[in-house]
This record gives sequence, C-alpha cells and structure tokens, in this order.
Amino acid sequence: MEKTFNRLAALRKKRDKLVSTRSWEKALKVVDEMIKLYPSPSSFTRKGMLLVKLNRYRDAIASFKQALKIDSDYQRAREILVKLSAKMDETCIEAYHNLLESQVDDKKFQTSDVSVTMLDLKPSAESSIIPLVDIYDTEIIEITPLSRPHIRKTNALEQKTHKKFGPYEIIEVIGVGGMGKVYKAFHPELEREVAIKVMHADVESPKQRKRFFIEAKLMAKLHHPSIASVYDVGTIEKQNYIVMDYIKGHSLRTLNIEKALSFRKSIEIIRQVALAIDYAHNNGIIHRDLKPANIMLDEDTKLPVIMDFGLAKDLHPSGEVTKSGEILGTPRYMAPEQAEGKQSLIGPPTDIYALGTVMYELLAGEPAVPGNDPAGIIYNILYLEVVPPRKKNPKLSMGIEAICLKCLEKNPKHRYQTGKALAEDIERLLNGEMVEARLGFRQRLNRKIKAHKNAVVLTSVFLLSLVILSVSIFSVRIIQNQNYVDSLRQRSQENIRKVVNAKNLKDKFANSEYDAAARKQLEHEVEESIKHYMKSRLLLEKALIISPDNSDLKTELYEIEREIGLLALLGKNYILSELSFRRCEILSDKEEAKVLVSIVNNYKDQQRKRDIRRLREIMQEISSSPPAAGMLYEYIIEITRMSKSYIVRILIPYLKYGNKWQKAIAIESLGKIGDKYTKYKGLDVVESLMLQLKEDNLNDEEAEKVIWALGRLRDARSNKVVGEFRAKMGQHSVFWNKTVIPYAWIPMGEVNSQTAQGYFERGKGWYLKGNLRNAIADFSKAIDLDSKFVQAYNGRGICYNNNGDVDKAIVDYTKAISIDANYVKAYSNRGVCFQTKKEFAKAIADYTQAITIEPKFHFAYANRAECYKIQVKIDKAIADFSKAIKMSPPNEYYYTSRGDCYADIKNWSKALADHATAVQINDKYAPAYSNRARCYVELKEFSKAIQDYSLAIQLTPQNEQLYLQRALCYQKISDHVNAINDCSIAMQINNQNYISYLYRGDSYKHISNFDKAMEDYNTAIGIQSSFSGYLKRAILYGELQQYDMAVDDLRKCLTFEDANEKQKQQLKKYFAKFSHDSK
Repeated sequence: MEKTFNRLAALRKKRDKLVSTRSWEKALKVVDEMIKLYPSPSSFTRKGMLLVKLNRYRDAIASFKQALKIDSDYQRAREILVKLSAKMDETCIEAYHNLLESQVDDKKFQTSDVSVTMLDLKPSAESSIIPLVDIYDTEIIEITPLSRPHIRKTNALEQKTHKKFGPYEIIEVIGVGGMGKVYKAFHPELEREVAIKVMHADVESPKQRKRFFIEAKLMAKLHHPSIASVYDVGTIEKQNYIVMDYIKGHSLRTLNIEKALSFRKSIEIIRQVALAIDYAHNNGIIHRDLKPANIMLDEDTKLPVIMDFGLAKDLHPSGEVTKSGEILGTPRYMAPEQAEGKQSLIGPPTDIYALGTVMYELLAGEPAVPGNDPAGIIYNILYLEVVPPRKKNPKLSMGIEAICLKCLEKNPKHRYQTGKALAEDIERLLNGEMVEARLGFRQRLNRKIKAHKNAVVLTSVFLLSLVILSVSIFSVRIIQNQNYVDSLRQRSQENIRKVVNAKNLKDKFANSEYDAAARKQLEHEVEESIKHYMKSRLLLEKALIISPDNSDLKTELYEIEREIGLLALLGKNYILSELSFRRCEILSDKEEAKVLVSIVNNYKDQQRKRDIRRLREIMQEISSSPPAAGMLYEYIIEITRMSKSYIVRILIPYLKYGNKWQKAIAIESLGKIGDKYTKYKGLDVVESLMLQLKEDNLNDEEAEKVIWALGRLRDARSNKVVGEFRAKMGQHSVFWNKTVIPYAWIPMGEVNSQTAQGYFERGKGWYLKGNLRNAIADFSKAIDLDSKFVQAYNGRGICYNNNGDVDKAIVDYTKAISIDANYVKAYSNRGVCFQTKKEFAKAIADYTQAITIEPKFHFAYANRAECYKIQVKIDKAIADFSKAIKMSPPNEYYYTSRGDCYADIKNWSKALADHATAVQINDKYAPAYSNRARCYVELKEFSKAIQDYSLAIQLTPQNEQLYLQRALCYQKISDHVNAINDCSIAMQINNQNYISYLYRGDSYKHISNFDKAMEDYNTAIGIQSSFSGYLKRAILYGELQQYDMAVDDLRKCLTFEDANEKQKQQLKKYFAKFSHDSK
C-alpha cells in the first residue's frame, strides 16, 4: 500500500507539471495511470476537467458521473456537472475552459483522504425501467428463406444462454416496448455498466428501422450531462442495437406518483431539463416526446436525464421519416402544432410546450390537458384554454404560474423561444426576482429600451421608413394576395372533383352489407376521399391565413370538414369524425354544426351499447353450457375487435367470478385487446391477470392462457411473477415449453426438446447459428414425432437447400405442400430450388402459385422476375419487380434489379433513376453503385462511372471485377497509370484471372512499354488460351515488326470455333495487314 501511495504522489507531481504547461493529452495519460492505481472520485473529476479542455465532452461527462458512482456525495463532481449542463452553449465553452483551467491545478482540490472506497464495478441488483412504446401482440416466428434470405430471427440475446451480446455481458431486462427491449449490461474491458436497446426481431417496417437508427444518430450528436449518451450502435447477429448510458434511478412519472419531489426540487429539475433541450435545439434536434416517463432522475448525479429520442426530429435532415399531417408523440404532452400534424411548424417551442405540461403535472398534481381518449385530449389541446395551475394548487406562487402558462401558450410565438430563456426565468424565480413572464407590456418595453437605447433610435427610424414604404406597396399586395387565394381555391376544387361524397357512399355501404369484397372496395374509396378532402382543407387553411375575413372561404372549409367527418363516420373512425365536427362548430354558428357533433357522440354511444349488449349476450350464452365447437375462438375474435376501455372494464370481473369458459374468453381477450391500464376496483389489467397466477385453484391450461395474455401485454411488472410461476413448473416441463414464446424476454434456459415443437424450436436455433447438420437432425426428430408438422418439413428443406442437397429440399417442400396445399412458403422455397437447377418453367409455376395464395407476397414476385429476366422476357420481369416494389418496404435489391432490366432495353433514364433510389434506401449497397456505373459506361460518361465504381470498391474492396471495370474506364479516358494500378490490385486478389493480365497489357502497350505488355499477354495465354489473348499478342508482334510470330498467333485464333462475326472480321483485317507488311 505504501508503494502505491508513493507512486501516486510521484504521478501527482508529474500531472501538475504537465497541467501548468497546458500539456492536456499527456496530463490525461498520467491521470489514467493514477486511476488504475487508485480509482478515487477526485481522479475521475480531474480526468473530466482535462477531457473538457480537449473538447471530449461525452467522455468528460462519463468521467464526472463515474466519480459520483464511487461517492454520490462528492460535491465537486456534481457542481461541475451542473455548471457544465448550463455551459454547453458554444458561446460559453471558452469561458468554461478558463474556469476549469484555474481549477485543474488547484491545490485545494487535492484529496488527502486515503480511505476513499475503491471503485466497485460489480453490476447493481437495482434496475430502472426505461419506458418504451407498448405493443399489443406477437406472432410465432417461422423460417422463410428466399433466393436472397429474408429470415425473421429471434433475438440474439434470447438465443444465448450464457448472456453474452458481442462484448457485453447481459445482466437483466429493464424495459420492453414496441420498438425493442432494453437490457442492463456490463462491458468487462471498459468496466462500464450500460443500457442496450435492441430492436425487436419481428419489426418489419423500414420506417421503424430507420427511426431506430435515427434515434442513435441524433443521440450520438449530443454530449450533455442531462441527456443519455450513446456509446455504440450497430448490428450483432442481424439484431440492431444502441448502447447508451445506464441510468440508475426513477422517472419523473414514478417520482410524481409517489409524491417524492418538493416544489423547489421540481422547479430545479425543469430548469436543468430546459438547459438540456436548449443544447439539443442548438444542435438541430427537437425531442417531440418530452413527458415525465422519458425523464429520469439519476441517483448518482442527482441530475435529470432525458431519455428516448425515438421520435426526435433533425432540423437539418437528409431524408424525412415523418410526413406532413402525420401525428407523432404522446397526446397528453403534445403542443397544438404537433397535435395537428403540422410538421413545418414543429421547432424548439414545441418542446417548450411539452416541458410546460411536465411542469404543470409536477406542480398541480394533474395533467395540464384533461381527457380520457386521444380525440378528446387533442380537441382540448387545440381549443380549450389551460386551467391556471394555482386553481389546482393554491400554494403555488404567481411567478411559477406565469412561467407555466407562458410555456403552454397555443401560439408557438408566444412561448419561450428557447430552453435557455425558460431556464433563466426559473432562475429569476428561485432568486426572488420578478420573472419575465409576469412583466406587463410597458415594463418589458421599458426594460428593452434601457438595455438597447441606440437600437431603439435606429428601429424608430426604420419603422417610419417602413410605414412610408408599406403605403406605396399596399395596393399591389392586396391584388397579389387575392390572386394567390383564388389559385388556392381553384386547386382545392380540383381535389374535391376526385372524391366520392359521403351520401353516395352511405347508400353503397347499405347495399354491400353482405358482400365483403364490395365493402372492402368502399372502405378504400372512403380512405382515398378523405385524403383528397384533407389536401383541399390544407389549401383553404393557407388561403384563410391570407384572407381571414373571407366568408366564402369559411363556408367552403366548413363543407370540407363536414364531409371528412361524415366519411370518417362511415369508416367508424370516430376520433377523426369528432375532430372534424368540432372544427365545424368553430367555423360556423349553424345549428347543423352542433347536430353533427351530437351525431358522432350518438354513434359512439350506440356503438358502445351494441358492444356491451353483445358481450353480455356472449357471456350469457356460455353461462351454463360450453360453447359449440370452434365458437370460443370466434367469440374472442369478436370481442377483440371491440377493443375499448368499457369492454375491458366488463371483462376484468370475469377473471374472478366467471365460469371456466367465461374466464378463458376474458383472459385471451384482455391479452389481445392490449389495454394495460384500464382499471376495475383499483386494479389495472396487468395487476388483475397477475392475481390469477396466485390463485390456488388455477389449472395448467388457465395458467398458460394467463401467461400468454401477459406476454402479449409486454409489461415488465409481470416479469417476476411469471418467472417464479414458470420456475415452479420446472424448466423441463411441457408447461415451460408452451410458455417460451409469449414471455420471451424472461431468461428461459434450455428449450424442452422432448416434443415435436421442442425439437423444431431447437432446430431453428441450430439453423440460426449456422449448424445445419444439427438443425436437420432436430427437424427430422420433430417430423418423426409429428408426421404432419408442415413447418418442420419446410425448415429441413431450407437446411438441405443451404447444404447443396437441392433434390432433398424439393422432396421436403413437396411433402409440406401435400399436407397443406396453401402453405405459401413451401411453394416459394421450392421455386428457389427449381431456379437453382435452372428449371425455370417449374420455378415460375411455383412462384405463380405462391402469388395466387398470397397476392402481396413480394418475394415471389421478385424471384419470378429473376426467372423472366434469365429467359429474356424483360417486360414481364419489369412488371414483377414493379409489383414487388409496390408491395414491399423500400428494398434496394428490387430497385437495382429493375434498373438492370431497364438497362437491358436501353432505357437509361429509368435505369439510372432506379439505381439512384436504391442508393437512397441503402447507401452501403455496392451493386447499386456498380450497376449504375455500367449505365454511365454505356452512355460514355466515364468520369461518373469511375466515381460509382470507386464507391462500390470502398464497400467491397475484395471484388476484383470492380477494379477491372474501373480500369477499363480509366483506359477510355487515357489514364493508363490508374488502369495499370487497378489491374495490379485485381491480380493481388486473384492471380489466376487471365483478364487482369490482358487489360494491364493493353495499358502497357498504350504507354509504349512493350516488354511488360508482352510479358502480361504471355502470362494471360499461359493461364488460359483465348481468342482475345492470341489476337492482342499478334497485334503487338505486328507493331514490333515480328510478322511471322504475329501470323502464327492469328492462325491460333482460327482454332476458336466460337469466334463471333466481329472477331472474324478483325482476323481478316490483320491477316491482310501483316501479310502485306511482311513482304
């Protein structure tokens, strides 16, 4: 120990000397040595200071936080973190550097306490639930291979029993939601606890995947003490993940429910969050989903931390994910512009409004915006004034009420324009000063005049000039505005002409009651009509801004809103219907507007009564006798479609008081409806279902249903109860095996392989790990136990195909089809096998059958298109690729393949457009660049071709063909030095490709290096005799006047019977030339 402290003292002197000479990097290395010897909070704090000096803010923040993990009462680190959170604005960084510079070598900073607790990096048993968006259902995963595999895999974390995920050790699940799961993990080498957000394996939407990576990208741009840091992002075993800060603590939602925050602490939290979002805004990022559940209070740093940037918006995007009119966020915390889907208006004041709702909820104890359903909440946001918080909590001061209400102004321009402005006003309040929000107009004006006397004089002169100028252009502006309004109205009418009005559709709906296909078509017409009306509404709203007193515009807008509401009513979209009719009330004082609102309420009330009546009828039918065969599941499907909170409230009591069949319906319906939070007698759905697992008289079948229901609800509160119940049943029990899938986020141990399903599940696991032999063995055992197990035949067929046993695969797929003639995947997979065997007619027949069964099966269209392409039926191939593109998420392969087809028919503009789209979808997809380069070669735009080949080479540097193609382009622009270099690289990759030597020989010949050219031609011919090789060498011999050798090589060319007409003409030409020259 004495040696340790002597070494520390020496390092401390060395560090101070380096700091005094501003050698920050060297000082940092010394501090790292000190930390290895003795990881004290003071050392981590000093390290943080040095990292700030080096502009490494994320690492600095992590270091200060580490100091507080060692000693949560270490005030120095906390003070710097708090100051840093207020100084992240770039204009203040230099001043803060100066502040730290005076503290890094401050002798008072030294700690003489040698008994500081050593750094404990063992994972804590405590965990914090990270709130995510909930999902309602999952489905059993099947393996679906294609010619380009698209296999939905289970989560890599769930496949591994040793809890490893890349370099991370998984400790436990701390959050589950619609986009993915969040795990608490530990990085052994870095000795750091982290949270890993892993995207669900079955999330198929490209928009969700794009949003997932946008979240990582945006968070990675931010390095702030009150924003969760991102350390890593990527893909492990085809699972997308984000590694971020692990925050030990609780959300504001939890703390508010538990009344754990004082008034002053609540205000201070809001101030710190305001500074954090101001920093985010300055970096071009809007959060869009600030709410108590997304703000954690870190137990170590005592600072709030903003989580979950899944809905964040980049103010400088390269490609928007959110469309205009799309509403994203949590309704209760949305700003008015967000609730209306006006994406162009969303900016920093949008987050200010959300933070105002959080402040209101913390201080008043109630949400700022009342309402029990999304439509009601959105209506209240848009049209009702917020009740002043002092009416809810009289203890609040007028100052805090003024700040809160300023945040909640409906007009974004009337709110605080920056988080910093809000934070400064809160600081005035805490210091006992008058806040800006409370100053009257005259006071604020006087304050501004005193602060900016010169500016006021200049502004006055400017305003006087502006008035004079305004008078001169006023009449012109009126005419321009009127013309613009007329053009907007005309465009609105063009949209309206495309729609079918509600009255006509209502009659058609009545006539199609028993015709499902006709009804589906009518529903599509309703949707399309609503879209056109909404476009018209947007145009007229713009016109109304310019001409707010135009009664004709208001009348037209009223009629459009009425039609939207009536159409939405036909489609049973009561939320949209109610919103539209409420707008009608605002636009007109007609009695009809009030009637329309009452109509939708009446519809909702009638629907509610019908649903309740039907539910009670169902329960009455099975009150004394079991349901008819198959009817139980029919009833569950019918109840699930009702999917309303009033249905949930009626179902919950049946869990306790219902008979066997009523209870079964209640359990499964509650799981599938997905409403976790509706309560009955103080207990919500999850709590009510959890109670069922504690009942003594619960049989295995009922318990299995309860666990499936809880699994569908994906609520982490049930983890422990379900885990204990399953453990009690035993890991090798049938019950355990049957409850693996619905509760996949609980560590499962080994899968029971003594049943057909068990062997099938284990076979899938072997397949996903690439062990085809074991996978085939397990699928075979599953088939032995259940000879009609379609998925097992399909799985084994996939393994045989991947193993090269195509005929065996075809036998298995054929067997699967004989068992289930509508098993679409077997047709598609068998088609792949026939395609491999070049039996294209059979392949096309199978793909066509797959499409007949499932008309939106885009993989079958794409694979059939490949067959047509090989058969040179280009028009059919283009048609199929177009259908695949239309039916699938954005797919770079489909666009590139269709682009190749367009290139085959020399439609270069469409070919280039498709390749460009492929690049936009995935800028790491090399074929999109190389295929586009081929188009440019055909168009003789060689510079563009070289650029695209270079991008493809960056992505696939071991592809020799790309180097050779680029070499040809260099030759076309007479850049033979680069051509020779590319050919040489291609030879390093594959020295047995004679083409590389021929191409390089051509370039040597062009620069008159005949010896090297001859050497390359000789090597090429030595590797493979070819017409081109002998002809090129013959031409070189001719140029060297070695005519006998040239003629000899030309004679050898005659031995190649497959020479084309052009080559034969070349032979004649050179025979004549060399024969003449030799004479």
